[in-house]
Amino acid sequence: MPERSFLGLRGRGIDELSLVEEKSIRMHVMFLYVIAVFCLVYGVVDIVLIQYQQAGIMAVTILSTGVSYFFYLRKNFFLSKIWNMSTLTVIIFIIIVQTGVDSFVFIYYIPLLMGNLFIFHGREIIAGYIIIVLNVLIMVGSFLCLDKFIELPRMSHEMIEIDGFMNLIGVSIICFAETFFIVKVSNTISKKYVEKTLALSLKNEQLIATLYTRDRMMAVLSHDLRSPVASLDSAADLLKSEGVEPEMEKAILGQFKNRTASLLDLIDKLLLWTRAQTNNIQYNESELLLSEVEYIITNICSLAASEKNIRYTINFGTIENAKVLGDKDMLETIFRNLISNASKYSNDNGEVQITAQQTPYEWCFRIIDFGVGISAEALKKMNSGDVLSTRGTKNEIGHGLGLQLVNDFLSKHSTQLNVSSVVGKGSEFYFYLKIVE
Repeated sequence: MPERSFLGLRGRGIDELSLVEEKSIRMHVMFLYVIAVFCLVYGVVDIVLIQYQQAGIMAVTILSTGVSYFFYLRKNFFLSKIWNMSTLTVIIFIIIVQTGVDSFVFIYYIPLLMGNLFIFHGREIIAGYIIIVLNVLIMVGSFLCLDKFIELPRMSHEMIEIDGFMNLIGVSIICFAETFFIVKVSNTISKKYVEKTLALSLKNEQLIATLYTRDRMMAVLSHDLRSPVASLDSAADLLKSEGVEPEMEKAILGQFKNRTASLLDLIDKLLLWTRAQTNNIQYNESELLLSEVEYIITNICSLAASEKNIRYTINFGTIENAKVLGDKDMLETIFRNLISNASKYSNDNGEVQITAQQTPYEWCFRIIDFGVGISAEALKKMNSGDVLSTRGTKNEIGHGLGLQLVNDFLSKHSTQLNVSSVVGKGSEFYFYLKIVE
């Protein structure tokens, strides 16, 4: 993976840094750039004004900044900050001694104080405070009483005006540059704080929803698992007893078979739902001919054995060369669960219709039954994500996992399940898939 950088920030990725540490490092790098550019420009100006000593000091300052940048590239961030701020403190003092107080060089401690306030953080802040105190003492001491201990050079009145004016401009430029970058970096960090907060809020909502779904699912499963297991236990006791008539034994074995089939179906759906919740099922999008989808549905209907004598009608209209985008395995699971659900709540000799209709940008797939329908209250719970456990028209067990899987798989297709129903007249489940142009 390529190494990331921002304002020269390398080594650890900035995502691995705390936002406070990231802010201080960016400020430090910005300060290095500002000082290097400033010293380069003013070194040239000093040469033009034939102030070779100050030009030499500017060159030494650039060299010192380069050393600090070297420590920074070596990921020694704290050493880089200490070196830069300490050497700048010393260099400014040397310039004061070399030019005298009249030059106003001591005011360069002001942007240095600003820099110290922003580039140190956490435990580093103690070192920053020490350098700040040192800067204040040197700045105030230089202005008030340095000339009492050291014989400082005196400038002509004309040079005092020129040099003082230049230094005032220089300090103003540095302070402006510092303020600009401080605001820019602070805004960037603040934006990251907001983004991280929103991301955490979203994850928190998802976690709450997952926990709620899990709790509801466990409540349903505890009921739906116990009931068939208890029936199997009772059936086993009857079969063990003596004097069971052959017809009764056959009936019990039939019920036994139905219960075990229901349990296996529940366990399969539970395992599949668990894999979906833990993202262990990958969405593999491909272009599918609508005729392939129709073939999948035809196979599902042909295998959907039912005591109710359900009639399955598939109507895809004209689908020559028509294609949709989707995951073939997920779509098979989606249709199997929706068709099974429609059969479960249909009456004897009922009908289940599966249709596909083209819209301008999508294909709409509908699974329609004419059974008992869904109440408004149940629809409301279903739309809110509640797990519904209801029995079919032949007392078939319904544990709600099928629709949960359908919703999860459809969300991976960037679509959703829509439901409309009238009690006593039936239900319609439909969703959309993207057309391949």
